[in-house]
Amino acid sequence: MMWLAAAAGYCIAYLGAVTLAGGDPHLRLWIADAGLLLSPLVPLVIVCARWRDWNGRARIYWSVLAAGCALWVAGHVGWSVSELLEDQPLPWLEWPVALKLTGAVMPIIGLIAWPHAQIRGGSLATIVLDIAGVTLVSGFLFWSLIVAPGLAPYATALGLRSLVVIATLLHIAIVGSFAGAAAAARRGPWRSGYLRLALGAGVGSLFLITNARPMAMGTYATGSLGDVGWIVPFWCFAWAAWEAQASPAPDVDATVHWAAAPTMSPLLFVPVLIPIVGYGPRFIAPLGTSIDRLCDVVTSLTLTAALGLTLVRVAVEQRARHRADYRVWLLATACEQSGDLIVIIRLAAIEYANRAFQRAFGYTLDELRLLPPEQLAAPESRDAIDALVAALRGRKIGRARLTLRRRDGSTFEAACTVAPMSSASGRTAYFVGVVRDLSDDLREQDQIVAHERLSAIQDIAAGVAHEISNPLQSVLGLAELMLLRADLALEARVDADRIRHEVDRACQIIRKLQVFVRRDPVDRQPVDLNAAARKAVAIRSSKLTAKGIRVDDRCAPQLPPVLATDDEMQHLVWQLAVNAEEAMAREGSGGVLTLRTAVEPSAKAVVLELADDGPGIAPHAVGRLFEPFFSTKPVGQGLGLSIAFGIVAAHGGSLELVPTERGACFRVTLPIAET
Repeated sequence: MMWLAAAAGYCIAYLGAVTLAGGDPHLRLWIADAGLLLSPLVPLVIVCARWRDWNGRARIYWSVLAAGCALWVAGHVGWSVSELLEDQPLPWLEWPVALKLTGAVMPIIGLIAWPHAQIRGGSLATIVLDIAGVTLVSGFLFWSLIVAPGLAPYATALGLRSLVVIATLLHIAIVGSFAGAAAAARRGPWRSGYLRLALGAGVGSLFLITNARPMAMGTYATGSLGDVGWIVPFWCFAWAAWEAQASPAPDVDATVHWAAAPTMSPLLFVPVLIPIVGYGPRFIAPLGTSIDRLCDVVTSLTLTAALGLTLVRVAVEQRARHRADYRVWLLATACEQSGDLIVIIRLAAIEYANRAFQRAFGYTLDELRLLPPEQLAAPESRDAIDALVAALRGRKIGRARLTLRRRDGSTFEAACTVAPMSSASGRTAYFVGVVRDLSDDLREQDQIVAHERLSAIQDIAAGVAHEISNPLQSVLGLAELMLLRADLALEARVDADRIRHEVDRACQIIRKLQVFVRRDPVDRQPVDLNAAARKAVAIRSSKLTAKGIRVDDRCAPQLPPVLATDDEMQHLVWQLAVNAEEAMAREGSGGVLTLRTAVEPSAKAVVLELADDGPGIAPHAVGRLFEPFFSTKPVGQGLGLSIAFGIVAAHGGSLELVPTERGACFRVTLPIAET
């Protein structure tokens, strides 16, 4: 309310000063013209002081309002020169009036920028050109309908009547435009600014319209009460600019410049309107040859300028559209190349989904467009979806972890982020969703947990092995002492020998356990891999024969030795043979266990392969075969491949599953022992 009080105070001071100088008409004019000149300078100063606080469309609007105030000042300076220096009071039909009226209408011309709407797309340069074009045609209309008739003495009355009618319609249009803009802004920060502008324009219109008759009759005098109609709007303009909210920093949306739909530019109507207004009156009410020629020149110049602005506007818009199309192409390409799953939803229907999204769910884009988005979520994610929808209704970014369902019915865990996109009117029209498949992350997390569990087991096993070794050595020593006694009974000697054998067996088990937990074999020697492999298979020969499994020996002759221990190599092959035996036994029809060895000269390594013709490995289990706690076997039988993998890794080799048409084939690669 401070600004309203300031405006009221200024009007009272203005009328008081004019009243005190009433005895001197010349002084009265000086005071009145100076007082009218100061009012538009107030919003001009405020806008200049706050210009850096705004950007984009807001900056354009306030700049146009300031330009209107400056144009009004220029027109009033010309008005004052006519009144004070040329002794021509009330030059209603002179060129300064066209400038003042054009300046008065510029605040509503600036609404072309529609500053309250967060519009994506469009070019600010085209908005400026539109405003320049409408300002040009407005000045031309005021000159043609008011100033031109005033050039002919007999048409002065016509000019004054035109001035009154145009001014009245102009004030109604100004107030209506600001009121309409306030309604369009709803409850946004611009609503109060538009209402302040409408208030100033409304008060000014009341004072000026009530003095329309004295203006038309030529009895109006500068410094009368009607001047309040010129003063109050400027103070309300300053009030609106002072209270206007600063523009936020440009966001990502402002730099993307989506391609907007073609706009109907006001400049397109200028080349049509100017000839009608410029050349038409001469056929209805000619003003005289010289004046009509002057009108023709002004019309031609204005039309040329308007056509130039139109051509520039079209070129700028085309360039902006090409840049926008290129940026949209870049963005679309990035979306297609992204590994994340990207989807755009409009009106509860999928509008767009990138190829990664289509591959992940198994649907084509046309199928997704007919599919309700909620159908992609598993039933157990309903609560999370409700929370996500609640966040989006509050125009916030929603994040949730969901279980999503593919076309084949399988599910996967995903982290979903959904953001609302606002339309030009501020309404939420689109939702952009980014879905990240967590399958790999969860698999890695499970592996980390399994490794941590294995590490804990290794620590425990190492401690247990160490603690058990000491008493076993004592038992072994006592058993050997008992066997050294000559007077030991035969039955006791048999028992002592059995004790020594079982203790030795327990020590071997502990040594294998230590090899597993430490991955640190000791006492390595050059070992013939063929001999170790055949010995391990021979140990299982009776069971293989009993199950109808035949061994196909394809070992290469004279295989270079590997640096290892014979027991570890036998245990490695034994584990792989047991795995193949159990796989073929599940089918119950026997099979063939193929044992192959070869040399890889390029890698300086020896290759050992064990292949079976069983049912093979399930696809979902291929990537987890060598994990310590993953198995397709019954509980308690799932460490065989993990132990084999550990033995191979401890020898600097590799163990892998080789793709085959039937069954499974495990390939062991070990470095050749250096001689």
